[in-house]
Amino acid sequence: MQRNPTPSQDRSLREELTCAICCELFSEPVMLDCMHHFCKACIQGYWESCTRVPSCPQCRREFPSRAFRTHYLLSGLVEKVRRCGSTEHRFSSLCISHPVYLLVCCSCQTHLLPFPSAQKVSGELNFKIRAEFARLHQILEEEERAVLAELGEKEEQSLAQLHGDVHRLEEGMSVLQRDIERIEQTLSKMEEVSLLEAEGCFGIPVWDGETGGGDMLVWNGCKSHACCKQEQG
Repeated sequence: MQRNPTPSQDRSLREELTCAICCELFSEPVMLDCMHHFCKACIQGYWESCTRVPSCPQCRREFPSRAFRTHYLLSGLVEKVRRCGSTEHRFSSLCISHPVYLLVCCSCQTHLLPFPSAQKVSGELNFKIRAEFARLHQILEEEERAVLAELGEKEEQSLAQLHGDVHRLEEGMSVLQRDIERIEQTLSKMEEVSLLEAEGCFGIPVWDGETGGGDMLVWNGCKSHACCKQEQG
C-alpha cells in the first residue's frame, strides 16, 4: 500500500526547491559549476552587488566569468510543485447533502472530490514528485562527477604544461650559461693578446745593431725607432 508523504517530507522537498537568496521556490533555476542552484535573477543581482570577484553565496567559490547553466529539469519539477500548491483547498467534514468527507475549494466553495479520493490523488501526485526529485538528484550526482572529472583532467593538463615550460626554461638557462662561458673565454683570450701587444709596443728599449750607429734605439717587438742621446764616455 502506498504511503502518503508526511508534512515533514513535504517541507523537506520544498526546502530543496527553494532559492537560498530569495527563500522562494526557484524561478528560472540555474546551476553553477559548484553544483549549487539559484534563481537566475537572484544570482545575477547578487553578483552585480558584489564588490569583489563574484562568488557562490553558499560555498564562496569564485566565478570571475559569471558562468551558469539553466537547469530545465529542475525548472519542470518546481513548476509541478508550484501547480500542486497553487489552488488552495481545505477539507470539510461532511457534505450537507451527502454523508461523505469532501475537499472544498476555498475561493468558490465548490465540492471538488470526496475526501478519500482527494487523499489518493494527493498521495499519487506527491509520490510522482518525490520520484522525479530522486531522479533529479541522481542526474545532479552524475553531472557533479562529470564536472569533477573534467576539472581533474584540466588540472593534469595544466600540470603537464607547467612541467614542460619548466623543462624548456631549464634548457634555455643551460644554453645561456654555455654562451656566457664562451664569451668569458673569448674575452679572456682577447685580454691576453692585448697585453702581449702592449708589452711588445711599450717594452724595454734595446740597441739595434742594424742601424749602424749606437745613438738609435728600437722598442722590442714593434720595431719603432726612437732617437736618444748618445752617452759620452
